[in-house]
This record gives sequence, structure tokens and C-alpha cells, in this order.
Amino acid sequence: MGERLERALLRAFRAPSFELRVVGTEHLAPRLLKLDVDCPDFIEAAEIHPGLWLRLWIPGPQGKFQRAYTVIGADREAGTFSLEFYLHGGGGVAETWARAARPGMRIEAALYEGKSVFDPGEAAEVLLVGDLTSLPAINEICASTELPKTVILEATAPGDESFPTEVDRPLWLEQRVDSANTLAALPKRDLSGCACFIAGETSMVRSVRKELLARGAQKRLLKSQGYWIRGRSMGTAVK
Repeated sequence: MGERLERALLRAFRAPSFELRVVGTEHLAPRLLKLDVDCPDFIEAAEIHPGLWLRLWIPGPQGKFQRAYTVIGADREAGTFSLEFYLHGGGGVAETWARAARPGMRIEAALYEGKSVFDPGEAAEVLLVGDLTSLPAINEICASTELPKTVILEATAPGDESFPTEVDRPLWLEQRVDSANTLAALPKRDLSGCACFIAGETSMVRSVRKELLARGAQKRLLKSQGYWIRGRSMGTAVK
């Protein structure tokens, strides 16, 4: 799908566009880069909630790619928020742009996320399962609730455990194609009173969601979303 068609779809869904201005950069870990951005119009228009994300139009040598990133630490008074970039080391357009970002640089963004609000509601506890791509959303959710939390994270390389988290003792596991170790680590009890958030590699998300439902998790308290697909480059270049 080319940029022209993607923009047409966003217009059809009445997704507003914004221009973000980079105001600061910070390496939170060797492979994690945080960009602070300024955009009062976005802050005013968005319904800020933990896990809110937007779509960036990232420039590359062959056009623009659309990628989604979680909004972190939104400050309504200052009109600012942050975005975190997981640095894979593969030289992709998003990583290349983020590494080169400096205060004053600007980038186009669109706001359309569908029905993605995660609300623990009357749950007694929260279970969050993901990887480094969903860690920003998991951290935002953890910071927003006082409920007991269990966090299971898949690591892709040594040192990933150094990524900052909002819980003292997340369970880090090696990311595997079959997600067997992640499935084995899920709580072995009735989960009917647990609010569950699952995000990351699509096949993992599907497997974990199926298992949680089998253990009593309620659909109305379960939010799942595939952030990426193994073996497929995410984002669309201009054709």
C-alpha cells in the first residue's frame, strides 16, 4: 500500500494530521532512544490515555514510511510528550531518522488508533505481556494504575533487561518463535478478575490471547494488539 492510498484512508477515517517538533533527545539504554517533541495542537485534540499512539510519516531515501509510536508523558500545560525508538541496529528508516533527530527537526504525524483504550475497570489485578516494541505502552499503563501488576517481557538480545520499566521485577524471557516460554510463564490460575494487555509480535499476541481466554480472562477486560509481524518489514514506502 503506497503513501497516497494510506493518506486517503486516513482522510476517510477523519484522522487529523499534525507537525511535531523535536525539542530533545536522550538515550535511556544502549538500544533505546527517547525523543521529546512539542505539539500543543496534538495535545489539545487527543484524548490522552495510557497506551495512546500516533502514526509518524518517516522520511527515507525512497519515500515516506508510516510507523506507529506510543505517546509517553504527555504534558497538557507544556504541549509536549515523548516517543521512544527501539534501535534494532538494522538501519531501517525509523531508526535512521531517530538517530539523526536533533532539536528543531520536524515530522508529520496522524492520529488514528481505533478502539484502543485499555481500561482495567473493576479488575482486581493487571497482567501485561509484550516485548520492547510495546514496552512504552506497558510502562504508561503501569504508571497509571495502583492495581497489583504482573509484567512479562520478551527480550531479543542480551542487555534488553536494562530497559527502564515501571515495575520493580518484570519477568524477562528470551523471545522465541513459538512463544512457548512466554505461554509457560502465564499465571496458572483463574484470570476472570484480571485486566490483560498483550502487545508485540502478532503470532505471540494471538497465542497468549487464546491461552488467557482459556484461563478465564474476560474479553471486556482484555486488550490485544499485534505491533509487528515476524519476517515482515513494517511501514509502507512510497511507490
